[in-house]
Amino acid sequence: MPTTLHPLVSAIIPAYNCQEYVGAAIESVLDQTYSRIECVVVDDGSTDATASIIAGYGADVVLIEKENGGVSGARNLGAEHSSGEYYAFLDADDVWLPDKIRVQMTHATADRELGLIYSSYWAVNQDLTDHRFVGIPDAETALHRIVTLQPPGVHLALTGLVSAHAFSKTGGFDERLTTSADLDLAIRLLGVTKAIGVDEPLALYRTHASQMSLDLKRMQHDMRIVFEKVFENDPAIPELARLRGRSEAQLALILGINLIRQGRTLEGLSRVVASVLLNPSALASMVLRRLERS
Repeated sequence: MPTTLHPLVSAIIPAYNCQEYVGAAIESVLDQTYSRIECVVVDDGSTDATASIIAGYGADVVLIEKENGGVSGARNLGAEHSSGEYYAFLDADDVWLPDKIRVQMTHATADRELGLIYSSYWAVNQDLTDHRFVGIPDAETALHRIVTLQPPGVHLALTGLVSAHAFSKTGGFDERLTTSADLDLAIRLLGVTKAIGVDEPLALYRTHASQMSLDLKRMQHDMRIVFEKVFENDPAIPELARLRGRSEAQLALILGINLIRQGRTLEGLSRVVASVLLNPSALASMVLRRLERS
């Protein structure tokens, strides 16, 4: 069969001190039912056994080693060393299901204008059990929902399949960002390319105590940069400017709830109050929803 029907997909895994998980991530790439895949793993200056575990896969994996510089730089470097027409991103502590790339590439080859294909997934515990379904927004509402931090979102670093052309057009991941780098890229991709969401869980998102997304200080730092780009500096999506108050309020609410969960109650409550002051209508809507459920 002509290879034009089966474009090469580059799976890109950034890895930093993840010896406990990286093997499962790599094996989930190598076990894909779609055959034309290269696995590119970037060791971002790990000080544990991560690099040696990756090297143990031999020629099945393209290993790139660099000094520690953050997840966004590692992903961009992986893309630079990739040969595929499409890039698929996977964090080293997560796992793809076997049909993930085959399902997405069915859509990609049917419509070559698609620059972003994402999917729903299972949130699981550290042992990859206790599955909880996480849905996705449709492509028509995805940009609005991501910018206003309204779940469900687009988990680009787990389920995203991105054409190399669209990735290049956006300039790749913003290397100032860590926890919100994939959200930022998803926003920019949705502004410049055609996208589709596949409402089928195609990956496992592993939750554990040391994952980067739990770092609230990093999240706040990153989202300030994202909001500045979306609401002040990005002429490609000017219609989003009116959403700034809602976005700021939702960020304050997310930070507040997580601070309370961490036992920082007073600090968390102050963020929740700030959220209400930024967007009072959101509180009214929440009360109405609760009354309807009652």
